[in-house]
Amino acid sequence: MKKRRTHYWIGFVLLALIISFFFYKSVFKDLPLDETLSTIEEIQDIQVQLHRDLLRYRSNQIRQYDTLNDTLNNLNDNIMYLSDSDVANNEIGIEVISNLKSLITHETDLVEDFKTHHSILQNSLFYISNESKDLYSTKPKAESKQQLRTTAELITLLLEYNKHPEDNNANKIYPLIN
Repeated sequence: MKKRRTHYWIGFVLLALIISFFFYKSVFKDLPLDETLSTIEEIQDIQVQLHRDLLRYRSNQIRQYDTLNDTLNNLNDNIMYLSDSDVANNEIGIEVISNLKSLITHETDLVEDFKTHHSILQNSLFYISNESKDLYSTKPKAESKQQLRTTAELITLLLEYNKHPEDNNANKIYPLIN
């Protein structure tokens, strides 16, 4: 009887050890994968924040580009974490992470392009506002026809640039401002 009880307890202890071993092995094996998936979710959240901030900049609710710069830096940090992670490379795949990295790089380039065009537009609108106040604050007869033509051309180019922010439109605006 004692032998049977001893075998029972030994079997119970071994079963508990085996269950504990597999439980902890599964928990610690999935932990790096969970961190990787959490990073991917964070990248998606940051992209949503980036798009929201771009809309806010576009509608002039935000004036400084610090928020965009911080968001882009955070996005790049998360991508670098994924690139350096062995678990991400093994479980998700190097090609998928490389594609995600190139997508983020392309998105960063687009945001930088937006910042450039948006700042040109805002500076030009500020300039034309000041110039038109100065121009129309004097008597209309005292103004030269050239000033009126330049102002009209600048207003037209700014409105066109606002509709289609392209380099050729920006290049036409620069000489008129200087």
